[in-house]
Amino acid sequence: MFETTYLQVAKACDQKIRDFNEHTKLALVSEANSHDNQEDEEEYDWSENNDVVSIQEIEKKDKEISNLSEIIAKQDETIAQLKSEMEKLMSEKEIKKDENSSYVEMPIEVREKMCTKECFQQVEHYRIYSFKICDKLKKEETMHKNLKEQHEISDQRITSLEVSLKQKEKEAMNIRNEAAKSNEHSSCVIKDLQEEILKLKKLSEMFNSENNILKTKLQEEQKKHITI
Repeated sequence: MFETTYLQVAKACDQKIRDFNEHTKLALVSEANSHDNQEDEEEYDWSENNDVVSIQEIEKKDKEISNLSEIIAKQDETIAQLKSEMEKLMSEKEIKKDENSSYVEMPIEVREKMCTKECFQQVEHYRIYSFKICDKLKKEETMHKNLKEQHEISDQRITSLEVSLKQKEKEAMNIRNEAAKSNEHSSCVIKDLQEEILKLKKLSEMFNSENNILKTKLQEEQKKHITI
């Protein structure tokens, strides 16, 4: 993604260079035309030396046009060379990335060849702007990645808690069932004990009755024995 951003910035810079050079060409041609018009409007002295002056002016114009053509040719050659160097750098992946930054550095030798000072300043401006955009995108991607990881961790914790809750509910249900069974068993045991107590009470009453009878007989026998 950062290489794509760099290519976009490089293309924008190349277009800026082309626009600036085109503007330079138009300005030079306009200046030359203005100079021609100005001289055409001037009044010349139609003397015997007019032919000589006209030939000198023509030669001067031809020389200026030749110089302009050479300047334009050199600028076109510089643009072609810069474009070739940029394509070579991109194809060979010679652009280095700072380990502590997402900045994609263009070699200073290439940046310094960006024609004019104004164009170089524009290139630097877009380069720094692209660095800031890349850093911002990198920070947003890191933040998004962290939020996604936190969301995944939260989902895992929620899933774990749901499983634990279901397990606790199952254990609570088992405990309730065990308690119900225990209560039922306790009720049966209590009922059996109550029946046994009733039986023991009846036996105790029977033993008490027989004991009283035996006591009465014993007392009677003792009375008879004393009388004898």
